[in-house]
Amino acid sequence: MRVHIVTKVLTCVLVLTPRLALGADWTAEEVLRLYEQSLKPINSRVAFELESNTTFAGAWEPKGFRMAKTGMVYRDGNSLGFEFMRKTSVDGGQTFRSRARKFVLRENEPEAMVYDYPRENRETGRVNIFSNVDELRSTIHVDIGSSAVFDGHLSGCNNLTIPEVLREATSLRLRDAMESVDGHDTCVLEAATKYGKHSLWLDPDAGFNPRRITVQKEVGDLDGDRRLGTPPPRLPEGVESAVPRIAVVKVEMTVESIEIANISGVFVPVAAEISTREQYEDGQFMESTSVVKRSAIDFTPDFETLRAFVLDVPDGTPVAYQDARSRMGVKYEWFEGRPKAQVDQEFVDMMDANMESFHPDNKVTSASSDNTDADEETFAGNAGDLSTVTNDDSTGPVIAETGHTPVVLVFSCAVLVLSLSAWVLFRRKSRP
Repeated sequence: MRVHIVTKVLTCVLVLTPRLALGADWTAEEVLRLYEQSLKPINSRVAFELESNTTFAGAWEPKGFRMAKTGMVYRDGNSLGFEFMRKTSVDGGQTFRSRARKFVLRENEPEAMVYDYPRENRETGRVNIFSNVDELRSTIHVDIGSSAVFDGHLSGCNNLTIPEVLREATSLRLRDAMESVDGHDTCVLEAATKYGKHSLWLDPDAGFNPRRITVQKEVGDLDGDRRLGTPPPRLPEGVESAVPRIAVVKVEMTVESIEIANISGVFVPVAAEISTREQYEDGQFMESTSVVKRSAIDFTPDFETLRAFVLDVPDGTPVAYQDARSRMGVKYEWFEGRPKAQVDQEFVDMMDANMESFHPDNKVTSASSDNTDADEETFAGNAGDLSTVTNDDSTGPVIAETGHTPVVLVFSCAVLVLSLSAWVLFRRKSRP
């Protein structure tokens, strides 16, 4: 009997000793590399369903605010699609607001699109087009929510993945001994970064996916482009905030109760509880707790059938460019799968007249001259009444001297170029 007990003890020691010393066998850089490899399948080619339920407490207004979200996430290299329905309520009551959106970022395309589906109080939806693709990618990670941590993304890190943040750390260390999390042996990475202190409990038996993650930020650490302790920018007049508009001095985030599944030979986190607490300089705080799940994970999706990176938008839906084009006075609508410029006839006639004025047989003079031709006056007015274009057979069109300063001339030329650019863009968009 005594021999049997001793044998069992020795067996346990032989089995557990390598596991307990496992953390000492690797370097922190090697463990980080293995964790980064675990993220590749879910960030390469995949489609999955997403579900999250979040409650807010503390200084958040309105009190008892809850948010439920369901959706689909599509990834194919750098292409990213996300379609979701979000419902919000207060104090567990009926849904008082809902919103449905679809984001589409296609690899190697300079623009990204967002379609806001029609709401209860709005008959038509709207398409927003962004030229700053990186900014929209960050927005998608925010809208995906806390579950983006499953894929190695944390909000407030300027689109850097967790491995990228840790690789830039001022210090990166691996704890000497393994630690148990929910019954699983894990090796623990600790990193001091410009985005705060990060700690990851990684499970070697589950492909080095995390069993627990914590992030702690103090004054001076970056949260996006702003350091903690810095007052937030002022909101536009008439816009209200759900949280206090004062400096945040501390942020704590914990990801725990992580469930990991083996799907087609790939270990993937499929559920977790995520809590965040923000401390304000006046002692107030804001807390959020999320329960997130993902399912129907498919590593060989048929994106064409799923229409993953396509917007199904009704013709006539308003389109808004979120760049300089929004200030050029040209309206756009969705038509046959793409934006199309919509310009009233008065603008068309004016631009036709301006284009006609550049014909070699025409002569355009200053608006200050005695010429009263309507087309020429229109052109001169659009040019700011600052220059005269004449036609000379020997020299071609030239800008005559009028005694105005070069700065004024440059300004008028810029206005003219912008107007003509809008016209050319309109003509191109109008072609069948």
